[in-house]
Amino acid sequence: MPDDGYFEPEIETVLRASLAALQEERILELVPYVYERSALVRRKWEEAGVKPGDIGSLADFTEQVPFMTKDDIRQFRDTSADPFGGLLCTGYADATTVFSTSGTTGDATLYAHAWDRWHPFWAATGIAVECPHRAGAHVDGGEWALAARGGEVFISTAGPRAHQVSDAATGVRGTVTDGPCACGRTGPRVVIS
Repeated sequence: MPDDGYFEPEIETVLRASLAALQEERILELVPYVYERSALVRRKWEEAGVKPGDIGSLADFTEQVPFMTKDDIRQFRDTSADPFGGLLCTGYADATTVFSTSGTTGDATLYAHAWDRWHPFWAATGIAVECPHRAGAHVDGGEWALAARGGEVFISTAGPRAHQVSDAATGVRGTVTDGPCACGRTGPRVVIS
């Protein structure tokens, strides 16, 4: 971790409106990329009648993009013999890291990432870092979008990566807070209940 206590100060201390603009910019950049490269995403979007040109804002993305379940990924994987369930957006050789779920609810699901640089955020925790002021767990808002519904935290990818996550239930009970924190970070954080 850098001496100032931040992994990426330009992201972790940005004002919420600027972060929302960055998320929208990244989502709009990703939409055609993922649609062209992910067979499962393309299939789900076509079934829902959604095309990349329909998505012109973060609100359009949230309202129109169809939800995908882990069962959708498993079904695609099993019927197509694609170990990544139709979600890999790079060639196999371009994947720099492969993760998997534990498989406790079925077969393990593979997730690949193609980093163009070492990302210390992943090295430290995978997704979040505990606030030094004990005000929750800070999430890199440039990479992840969070929401809480019914007391459960949901996560979506907001930055480019080989595997996209859309509104995935985390199993974590808590609330999501945005805005300035006593530690100086301004992005989203999770407060576990």
